Amino acid sequence: MRCFPIIRPLSFALAAAAAAAADPATNAVDLAEEDLAEPRHAILGIGGGIVDSRWAWPGEDVVVDGVVLAFGLSLFDTHNGVGLGLGAQWADEALNGVHLSLVQHDASAMRGLQIAGLLNTGGRSEGLQIAGLANLIREGAGVQLSLLMNSNQILMPPRTDHYADYYERFDANEFAGVQIAPFGNVASCLEGIQIAGLINKSDGYHADGLQLALGMNISRRMRGVQAAMWGNKSTERLSGVQLGLFNLAEGELHGVQIGAMNVTAETLRGVQAGLLNYARDARGLQFGAVNLARHLEGVQIGLLNYAADAAVPCLPLLNARF
Repeated sequence: MRCFPIIRPLSFALAAAAAAAADPATNAVDLAEEDLAEPRHAILGIGGGIVDSRWAWPGEDVVVDGVVLAFGLSLFDTHNGVGLGLGAQWADEALNGVHLSLVQHDASAMRGLQIAGLLNTGGRSEGLQIAGLANLIREGAGVQLSLLMNSNQILMPPRTDHYADYYERFDANEFAGVQIAPFGNVASCLEGIQIAGLINKSDGYHADGLQLALGMNISRRMRGVQAAMWGNKSTERLSGVQLGLFNLAEGELHGVQIGAMNVTAETLRGVQAGLLNYARDARGLQFGAVNLARHLEGVQIGLLNYAADAAVPCLPLLNARF
């Protein structure tokens, strides 16, 4: 990485001095020329511009155990401890512990607490992430809080046939925990809770838990509850409950739909309650003003009931076929 000439020597000297303090027998001047198999350990990093351990020990894995204070950037292989920065904190391998930054945290793995003014990004996160803008990771376990959105899918390519193998591999990468954001939450596979002001989306192999939104909830395969002021959508299979103004199950529904309009494009095994209910194959109860089904094995209760394969297809108040 290129930087101002005055910053690099300062970072080099500070990092080398920290290692020399940890091991007085080591000559700090020769550290950059050593090639050790074991990771280099340092206990403290302080910088006014950039703290980069790789400048002090090029070609080595550097683990910092302790406190890092930087007004600019902090870059390490692994940092265990507390990091405070006005800029960004990046690690090639892991950030473990508590890290506070006004800009961004980024690492292959982050464990503990990360609080960033803008972004927390990286591979896997375990713990609590708080961001002014967004938390963007590939998989995680814990809690994500942001003023815009949380996602473990934003860094992945579009879900198309071209990337089918990619998504088949990453469908096992889940977010287990809680996502809370005013705008929206996106998870490939969800085990936990999504709470959003606008939209929650989970289009991985499965979503287990609860989706709450003022706008809309979307899932591929849902086992749990979708509750939204506007609408809910399940594209393949839903086992659970949909509560909203408009509810759509494009695949099978094993459970309950409650709303003004409820639609199950395939087989309904359960209950629909609303002003307008439709199921291609209704096996259970439809209760509402208007109930429609192409095939009925159950009961329809409403002002107008239509079942295409019933003895009398259209009846007021009650229609049934078993």
